[in-house]
Amino acid sequence: MKIDNYAKATINRMAAATQTELTPRHEEILEYTYHYYQKHKVGPLYLNFKNQIGVTKKEIDELFPHGLNSVYTWVGIPIQTTDNSCKPIAEVKVDDYREVYFDHNATTYIRQEAAEAIADYTNGKLGFANPSSSTRQGKSAYEIINSARNTIAGCLSVSEEEITFTASGSEANNLAIKGIAFKYLGKPAHIITSNIEHSSVLKTMQYLETLGFSVTYLDVNNEGIVEPDSVLKAINKDTILVSIMAVNNEIGIINPVSEIGAICDQNNIPFMVDAIQAFGKIPLNPKECGISLLSISGHKIYATKGIGALFIDESIELVPLIHGGGQENGIRSGTENV
Repeated sequence: MKIDNYAKATINRMAAATQTELTPRHEEILEYTYHYYQKHKVGPLYLNFKNQIGVTKKEIDELFPHGLNSVYTWVGIPIQTTDNSCKPIAEVKVDDYREVYFDHNATTYIRQEAAEAIADYTNGKLGFANPSSSTRQGKSAYEIINSARNTIAGCLSVSEEEITFTASGSEANNLAIKGIAFKYLGKPAHIITSNIEHSSVLKTMQYLETLGFSVTYLDVNNEGIVEPDSVLKAINKDTILVSIMAVNNEIGIINPVSEIGAICDQNNIPFMVDAIQAFGKIPLNPKECGISLLSISGHKIYATKGIGALFIDESIELVPLIHGGGQENGIRSGTENV
């Protein structure tokens, strides 16, 4: 079990407030404390620290501004003393409390019409058959999926055959990048991306580097934008793919994907666009922008988690990541998620 993001944010804030530079040893102690508390509902004692991770009271006192009190407070464990403690983040209590959610780049709520469609399926109103089966009920389920596929295709002005459903936006990114790269295993191959991509892109690139692929990570300008000229300069004779996101998930900048797409088109290089933060929010037309592959995610547009899609231009062939029954035109096997 990993430390949740809220606790991580608290740790970083407390470290900054106390001018404590976090080291791997700090992280080891904090992770152990967090996991121990989650399991036992009490904080570990000094003996636990010494027996389990070999850390002494002296070392804890040297590493943290207020010793064990800091360790407990930073991971959210209530403490019963006010002596030498790191003050926890203040809780503001108000009357007529109302919650306002501002993090729609992280996820969105489920819209009523989406919830109703899900309810209709789960209660059997839309059937429960396997859409890959040869039954009449299976055909009806398959038609429901194709109706959704047509809707997505219409939003992008592409054909329905060019839309492949996946289990997430991260899977769509992996399928696009690895699907191109795996065709060049064992051959000289170069990929261009940027330093501000989502981790599902960056970690995929790092993995491909372990397989012998060469990757160029472009810096952005002062506004956080990937400049088309930097893409052009990075292209070499072995470049097999350019992968640049449309909208950044942290700072919201919009990259000039049409200009980058034109450069890729002129050099006959596939252009992959992570459009997960862009789809449904800004106009996207892959055919007009020179985009070969484009990923989207359901939970960014008021659907449930666990559903994504990838536009694959009809001229592009990908190596599948998941082999099996040949669903999704053989590109992504697995019984479809109606």
